[in-house]
Amino acid sequence: MRINGRSGRNESLKNLPQKIEETLLGFGEDLLGLAHKELMAAPGASVWSSSFYKQLGQSDEERSKQYERLCEEKIRWRSELFRALQRALRDLRGYEFTVNDDGSNFTWIPNNRKSKRPTCDGSVIGVKRPAIDNSTDDSFELM
Repeated sequence: MRINGRSGRNESLKNLPQKIEETLLGFGEDLLGLAHKELMAAPGASVWSSSFYKQLGQSDEERSKQYERLCEEKIRWRSELFRALQRALRDLRGYEFTVNDDGSNFTWIPNNRKSKRPTCDGSVIGVKRPAIDNSTDDSFELM
């Protein structure tokens, strides 16, 4: 995984095994309804006889358009799922764990470092500020 702002890899990080990465990305695709084996077929493959393809529409033209749309969505969502996996791993790296004396269980402990990322307006996320309520409209009523 790459580190933001650097062109190289952090050598202390190990690669996630390919099978685990594929399983996690496949799980995300399944949640989105894009894990059908027909959508994984090579371009031009014969998917027209499958029951999945036949459920995509009433006519061949409608099915073809729907199939192409799903293939495009799968490609688009794959990169989003990969970024989500990277964010999850980055978040997980922020935790430490302690092992019990007998080695049977361990406890995840969040680190005490706070992320202070700047926003577009120059303010910093993660810094506590007093809440301000400028609302003067009292016309809202609960039913």
